[in-house]
Amino acid sequence: MSHLPSLPALELFARAARLESVSRAAEKSGLTQSAASRRIAALEAELGVVLLDRRRHGVVLTQEGRSFLAQIEPAIAAIGGAVSTLRAAQAQAPLRLRVYSTFAALWLLPRLPDFQRRHPKVRVMIDATVTAIPPDRGEVDLAIQFGPAGGPGTRSWLLMEDEIEPVCTPDFAARHGVGPDCRMLSGIPVLESHYRSADWRDWSAAADVALSNVEAMYFPNSLLAYQAAIAGLGIAVGQTVLLGAELGDGRLIAPFRRPLRRPLGYHLRAPKGPERAQARAFRRWIMQCAGREPVD
Repeated sequence: MSHLPSLPALELFARAARLESVSRAAEKSGLTQSAASRRIAALEAELGVVLLDRRRHGVVLTQEGRSFLAQIEPAIAAIGGAVSTLRAAQAQAPLRLRVYSTFAALWLLPRLPDFQRRHPKVRVMIDATVTAIPPDRGEVDLAIQFGPAGGPGTRSWLLMEDEIEPVCTPDFAARHGVGPDCRMLSGIPVLESHYRSADWRDWSAAADVALSNVEAMYFPNSLLAYQAAIAGLGIAVGQTVLLGAELGDGRLIAPFRRPLRRPLGYHLRAPKGPERAQARAFRRWIMQCAGREPVD
C-alpha cells in the first residue's frame, strides 16, 4: 500500500474547500492561519498537485482539487462515522474491575453508591478473582490488588498501606484473657485465611507473642475469617484498614493494640496504554476515597 497523507491534513483541505477560506478552516480546526496554510501546502507537495487556487478573498478548488475532494469526502465521512460508533460503544461498555471479594465487601461496596451518584452513566462490572491483571485491555480495565508496588506491563497507584493486628469480639477477649499484656496465645482457636497465611507468623514475630497449642481454623478468604471472628469462633489477624466499621461499632476489638505495618498495600493497577474515560473517572474517585492525590 502506498503512503497515505495524514487524515487531519485531508480534513483541513476538505474544510477549506467547503468554506472557500483557509482562515475560516483554520479557525474551525483550532489552528492559526499560517499553520493551516503550511499543512495544506505540505499536502499539495506530497501529492504533487495544486488543490486550491489562492485568491485575494479566499480559495477556489482547482480541477484536480475538485476531483480529489469528490473522492475523499465519502471516505472522510465513513471514517468519522466509524470513529463515532466506536466511541459510543466504548462509552456504553461497562467498567471492568477486578478486585478481591474481601476488599469489595468490606471497603468498596459501601462506597460504590457515591461513585454511581457522581457518574450515573458508568456501569461497573466486578470480577472477584485473585489472578494477576493481564497485560492487555481485552479482559479488565482496572484491578485492585494486594502486594508490593509495580507489576510487569501495568501502571500502579498505591491506595492504602497494609496494617494488621489480631481482632476478636470483646467477649472472646475476656473469656480467653487476651489483652495488651498477653505474651502468649495458648490453646485457643485462631482463624487463618488461605491467601494471607503469613499474617499470624509475621505479626506474632513482630509483636513478640508466642503461639502455643492453638487450634487453627482455615478459611478460603479473609472475609469468612472475619465473619467467624465476629461470630465469636476465634481470633483472626485483621486488616485494620478494611475493618473500620467493625472496630468502630465494637463488633470487633484489637485487644493487643500492637499493629504491624508491612511494605505491602492495596494498589490500583491498569494495563499500560490508552485509558478509557470510565477508568479515569473511577481511578480519580477511588484515590480520593482512599485519601490519595489523583495522579494522571
